[in-house]
Amino acid sequence: MKVLREMHLSIIILAVAIIGCSSMGTIQGDASKVYSEKYSRMGDVVEQAINNRSLSIQSINEPSSGDKVVIKFSKPIKTSSQDYSSENVISGDIAEVIIEKVDTKKTRITIFNPEYHYSVSSSERKEYAKQLMNDIDEILGR
Repeated sequence: MKVLREMHLSIIILAVAIIGCSSMGTIQGDASKVYSEKYSRMGDVVEQAINNRSLSIQSINEPSSGDKVVIKFSKPIKTSSQDYSSENVISGDIAEVIIEKVDTKKTRITIFNPEYHYSVSSSERKEYAKQLMNDIDEILGR
């Protein structure tokens, strides 16, 4: 009976460890910050930060409410002709910025890093959130 309990406990510990390891692939360094800047200005600032990093904007979606913009971007990859193309993007390498109007003089910027399969090593993952937040702060003179 004691052996059975110990084996049962070992199985539970192993299951928790496996679940923990498999979920580590979704842990991200996403970032969110509220700026004391007008919503209309922050769209230009975010686009400038993305362009300064030589990233490629894949899409810009602004719902009809007009108080939120979603920008999807990625790092372009070289094709066989050595040209950069926004059409040739690894689908798992697409990140997202959400620009939301908080009030007349405040805007929230949220940056989501790409979601990777847990098997992608941390050295291969792109961590855009911290880099772009720093670039946005620099553009705004902070």
